[in-house]
Amino acid sequence: MSFFEPPPGQSDGNAYYVMHDLIHDLAEYVSRDDCFRLENQKLGETPDTTVRHVSVWVTQMDQIDMINKLCFYEKLRTLLFQTSFDLGYHDLDQLFLKLKMLRVLGLNECGIRELPGSFADLKHLRYLDLGGNDDLERLPESLGNLYNLQVLKLNYCGIRELPGSIADLKHLRHIDLQGNRDLENLPESLGNLYNLQVLILICCNSLVTLPPTMSQLVNLKHFQPYDCHLLYFIDGVGKLTGLQELKVSGRQLRELGGMCMLRKLKITHLEEVGSKEEAIQARLHTMERLQVLHLYWSEEEEDYGIELENSRKPELEEEVLQALRPNKGIRELHIQGYGGSKSPDWMEVPTLLSSFSSLGRVSLIYCANWQVPPCSFLGQLRRLEYLEIIWMPKWEEHWSCPVSWDCLLELTIRGCPMLTELPLLPRTLRRLKLVGVGISRLHCELDGCSRVDGGIETASSPHSSPPTSASLSRLGISYCDNLTSISGQLQQQLPDLVEIEIRYCKNLVSLPEKGFGHLVSLKRLKLVRCPKLTCLLQEEEEDAQSQHLPCSLEKLGISQCGDAMGGWWWAGLQRLTSIAKLSLRGCPTTIELLFDRLKRNPHPHLPATLRQLLIDGYNRSKHGQQSATSSACSSQLSPPPTVLPPIPHNNVDASAGVLRAFTSLKELTILNCPNFLRKWGGWGPPSSLERLTIAGDHDLSHEDLSAWWHNLISLKQLTLQNLHTLPDLSGLPSLETLRMDMCLSIQSWPASGLPPALNNLQIIGCPALTGNHKHKYLWPEVSHIPHVEIDCVTLL
Repeated sequence: MSFFEPPPGQSDGNAYYVMHDLIHDLAEYVSRDDCFRLENQKLGETPDTTVRHVSVWVTQMDQIDMINKLCFYEKLRTLLFQTSFDLGYHDLDQLFLKLKMLRVLGLNECGIRELPGSFADLKHLRYLDLGGNDDLERLPESLGNLYNLQVLKLNYCGIRELPGSIADLKHLRHIDLQGNRDLENLPESLGNLYNLQVLILICCNSLVTLPPTMSQLVNLKHFQPYDCHLLYFIDGVGKLTGLQELKVSGRQLRELGGMCMLRKLKITHLEEVGSKEEAIQARLHTMERLQVLHLYWSEEEEDYGIELENSRKPELEEEVLQALRPNKGIRELHIQGYGGSKSPDWMEVPTLLSSFSSLGRVSLIYCANWQVPPCSFLGQLRRLEYLEIIWMPKWEEHWSCPVSWDCLLELTIRGCPMLTELPLLPRTLRRLKLVGVGISRLHCELDGCSRVDGGIETASSPHSSPPTSASLSRLGISYCDNLTSISGQLQQQLPDLVEIEIRYCKNLVSLPEKGFGHLVSLKRLKLVRCPKLTCLLQEEEEDAQSQHLPCSLEKLGISQCGDAMGGWWWAGLQRLTSIAKLSLRGCPTTIELLFDRLKRNPHPHLPATLRQLLIDGYNRSKHGQQSATSSACSSQLSPPPTVLPPIPHNNVDASAGVLRAFTSLKELTILNCPNFLRKWGGWGPPSSLERLTIAGDHDLSHEDLSAWWHNLISLKQLTLQNLHTLPDLSGLPSLETLRMDMCLSIQSWPASGLPPALNNLQIIGCPALTGNHKHKYLWPEVSHIPHVEIDCVTLL
């Protein structure tokens, strides 16, 4: 048990943590005499007069009673409104007149338009939060009376200008003006705030200049402007020597020489640097505290073509990068848009490589001309945890240098079509993502990881004793046109692998020979548009069938792959005990095979575990011509005719109960599958269904649909696309949302009307039904529905 834990579903770097229930109860008990939470369930409680800190969470209390109750505690030090209110001028005046001892006041999203004169009496205030009051345009000049104020939060208000009296707040350390889009300028007196440490101006779009006196803010540590070009208006930005994070343009490099306190630095538009001497004046190698460095030659993606624009000077950019050598303690290095073809000396000279032993994150992005990336530099970074290489199309060699990645967690390589080989990956690797890489086989093994060969574990290296397991948890491969097989890596022992996604690999023909059964933690498997991926195994042995898919699998998706894939995964499907989502797109033979086998040999777990089912592309006329590979495999995948005779098309009863057997199904999507409902769902779907989408089955009659969903008492959302008829909806008592797309032939609503629970109606491309209706009240059939939308326009 931890006292403080990250929120569920969030990774490292959380802005807040969740306190354990027991610790929360203990904290409330210990502070019961000083702190009180005014909540809906505590409206009848009266806190002791000794209480000093109150937070308001109520939504059901009369506002006048609440104000009177708060005013009774005149010695309050803290008052925080944690839910939205609409506090008027007189409400605030009453509070401020009584609560003059306040140190902390939070009035976030309280509908404040104007502050009363009694605001000036809060002279003990240290912390003031007025954020989220978007109608608050100005602060009174009496703001200067709050001479003890240290934090002023005005984020997402409607502030147009700050009063000049803000200069009297000598103790002010933090100003947050984020989201004040109408703020046009800052007062000259802002430069008098000697103790100011944080100034946030993000999303202040109308702010086009800064007062030149800002160079006097020598204690400023964090400055976040809307646009780094605003710094041009500060006469001597280099005087802000206390800054810890800064974003500047290439024109201001010479100003950085004395800013030794910087921890995070982002330099953009380095193509504007006129000479190597300008870059040398930045003296980045002397910034001992610098931890994060971004070097951007442009911030617009469209500027990163293979051929640089005429104004770019690759030779000069090489000299600039050479001069911008980071300090020894750098932890993150990001280079983007670099137009040179060579690596700087500090990435190549062996004696300098040891200076970057602390680097944990490196990204090289859109460096289109970089022909020989610094493999030796990257390979020697023993503490490297995250490596990202994107769009380096001239990288023609394989990874020739040895690597010493003892800590690597994530590796992403995109847009390197000439890269034909990867290095030996460490067993610490958790995520591997390859997009547009020129490798032909994923035979790179994880260092020290054991392999699975015929059910026997073997060490991947003669020196690895004993064999250890890798930490890889996610594998993604896309647009690797040369890739033909991924058998090598996926035959290794990967007990932590939970997700595999392979997309748009047009020449991929081979998956692991023994399937995925040894990947004991695999939860999500997705194969998309790999047209040559057909048969996995040439022979299906009885004792090997259980190895095709692991029982841990929860989500399986196959989209527009070889249509003869059904044989291999059906065997594995039989042992899945946790499968919750199944998606089959553009593979009609596979879909037919699945439901035929389900009819003859019911799945032991699928009906109880499946929550989402998507079927798309059951269209024999469209997919009548199969590839040569699919034809070669069809004999082993199709049911033997002597054992499984074909089902007559008009024999509904033979297969009608297959779909209804999924008793836990919550969401069903059927797209472009003519006759699917008639053949496999003649008895209707299960009554557990909550979301249903039907599209492209023009053969369904009014009677078919009306009978098909008459028992869907739990259905809440219904989407109909490209249908010719609209059946009776009276059997859907729980329906809340109805969406109709491109149902061109439907002209009227059912005679029984629309379901009473319907509160959201969306219609797109149904002119025969909608006609010229522009007002909801003129359309009797839908006038009672709260939200009606036609062709993305809401009817009033």
